[in-house]
Amino acid sequence: MNQEEEKFCLDCLSTNLENKTIEDFVSAPYGPAVPCRVNVSICRDCGQKNEATGANDDLRRAALEKSAALSIPKMVDLLSLHYSMAGIERALRLSPKSLSQWKEKKTTSSNGMSLLRIYATCPWLVEVAANNFDKAKVLEIVGRHLNDIISDSKKSTSTATVKQPGTYFPPEKMFYAFSR
Repeated sequence: MNQEEEKFCLDCLSTNLENKTIEDFVSAPYGPAVPCRVNVSICRDCGQKNEATGANDDLRRAALEKSAALSIPKMVDLLSLHYSMAGIERALRLSPKSLSQWKEKKTTSSNGMSLLRIYATCPWLVEVAANNFDKAKVLEIVGRHLNDIISDSKKSTSTATVKQPGTYFPPEKMFYAFSR
């Protein structure tokens, strides 16, 4: 953009803009909201915030990386509610003490971060891995956890009857449950 070109509001096309630095918040999955100060133009006529394309990308990226680093201990803690760290490392074939090192250093590779996010979201996948991804076991494990998810959603949205403890979808009905 040429220095002499007039900036304008993207909503009302007014040129009555005020440049401000505001505090915005960015968060990674499982991470806390991390503040970052960004530069915006606020339209004095309609109040719309306008941001030059890419102007604050580096600031947001740095805040996102900080949030991601802070998310690692939380994800490891979530996993250790269900399984021991040694058991998780064994099931996922990670080198010993990987989770401890990730948690302490608050850093891992992008592959490690993806792995943590997947397993923190679906901790029962550790059980699937521990059973060597055996299809029959996968159906049993998924069925058991699907019933828990359905039961929890019924508890929170209605007064529908709650499943009996210990019941699960039999493998032959599993695919029907997923196709609905």
